[in-house]
Amino acid sequence: RLPGSTIVAVDDLPGREHDVDVLIDPNLGSDGPVSVRGARTRLLRGSAYTPLGDEYRAPVSRGPRHGGPRRVLVALGGGRSGVMADLVAALIADHRLDEVHLDVVVPDEDEHAAVALILEGRAGAQVHGRLPSLRPLLEKVDVVAGAGGTSAWQRLRLGLPTVLVTLVDNQVRTGRALQGLGLARWVERVDGPSAVAASVVDALDDEGLWRRAHEHGPILVDGRGAERIAFALLPPTRPLALRGVEDSDASSLFAMANDPATRAASRDTNEVRPDEHLAWLSATRERCGDTFFIAEIDGLVVGQVRFTPLAEAWELHYGLDPIARGRGWSSELVRQGLHRLAPKRAGGVVAVVKVGNEPSRRTLAELGFRLAPGSEIAATGARVPDGFTAYLLRLDMHRFSEGA
Repeated sequence: RLPGSTIVAVDDLPGREHDVDVLIDPNLGSDGPVSVRGARTRLLRGSAYTPLGDEYRAPVSRGPRHGGPRRVLVALGGGRSGVMADLVAALIADHRLDEVHLDVVVPDEDEHAAVALILEGRAGAQVHGRLPSLRPLLEKVDVVAGAGGTSAWQRLRLGLPTVLVTLVDNQVRTGRALQGLGLARWVERVDGPSAVAASVVDALDDEGLWRRAHEHGPILVDGRGAERIAFALLPPTRPLALRGVEDSDASSLFAMANDPATRAASRDTNEVRPDEHLAWLSATRERCGDTFFIAEIDGLVVGQVRFTPLAEAWELHYGLDPIARGRGWSSELVRQGLHRLAPKRAGGVVAVVKVGNEPSRRTLAELGFRLAPGSEIAATGARVPDGFTAYLLRLDMHRFSEGA
C-alpha cells in the first residue's frame, strides 16, 4: 500500500469482507458486503451512490400513456444474457401483447440474430444492437423488462415501471427490495420467460406501479452517485454552509435517513420507505418551519440540522451524510444551526441521544451541552425513550448570534 493512498472497493454481494478505506455498495438493504475495519471504513451503501451518466440527471416528465399503441422495452444488460431469445418468443406468444410495440436491445451478435429471426415479419417490433445509451428509448416506453444491475437504477431515476428479471445472484437483493417497495414486478430466474410476459401484461395496466415509480423512483436515485463518491474521496473546495430545506432535497435526505449508522442511532431502527419519507418530510417542514436547514458543500447536500419546537425549548436533530463523516464537521454543522436559531428565539435546546453514541456525545459536549436530570428535561416537553439520554444547552444570545 502506498503512503497516503486510499483503497476503495465496489461490491454488492452479501457477506464478502473488505479491508478498505471506502466501501461502496449501491444496492438496497443492509445485508451487503462488510468491512473488517468496522467504523474506520467509510461505508457508502444504497442507491444514492450508484454512478450514473449525466444523461440520467433528469427524470422522464410525462405520465402514463392513454390511447395509441403502448411500448415495451426489453433490455437485459450489455452482455450475453442466454435467455433473450426465449423471452422474446414468450412475449410474442402472449396475444395480450399483440398491439404493443416492442423495442428489444440485444448487444450480443448471436443472440441478436436469433431474436431478429423470431421477430421477422412482426409489425411494431424493432431489434437494436449495442447502444451508447438507453435514454432515448427509455423516453418513449411505458414498461421496461430489464435486469437488476445498473440499468435498474437508471430506470428508477427516470421514474419508469419495471418488470425486473434476475439473471445473476447479486441482482436478487435489488429484485426483492424493489418488489417490496412496490417499484417493480420481480421475476426470479426459476419462473421462466412466460412469467416475464405475464408480468409485462400486468404492469402495462397497473397505474399504481407507474405512479409509485414516477414519484418514488427518483427519491431512491437522484443521479448524483458519482459526485457523492468523488466527494468522499477528495477534499472539498468550499466550506460547509447552511440554507433552508427545499423539495429537491428529498432524495439526499432519504439517503441519509436509510444509512445503516443513522438507522442504528435512531429511535426507530427500521429502514424508511419512500412514501414514509415523503410524509415525514412534509410534516417535519411544517413543524420546524424556518428552523430546518440543509448543509451543503460544493453543491452537494452533506447534512441537515433542524430544531423542533417543544413546550419550553427546542429539540435538536442533526446528521451528516456518510460522504461527510470523519472530517470533524458535526460540531460546525450544529454550531451554524444554533447561530441561525439564537437571534430569533431564546430558551434552551435539548438533544436526545442514544446511549453509546459517543460521537454525538462529544459533539454536544464541545458545544456546551450538559447531561441534564430527568426533571429538568421533562419541563421542556422532550420525550426521552428507554436507551436514550438527554442533553441541554441554555442558549447564549451572544455566543450563538450571527457572526459571533
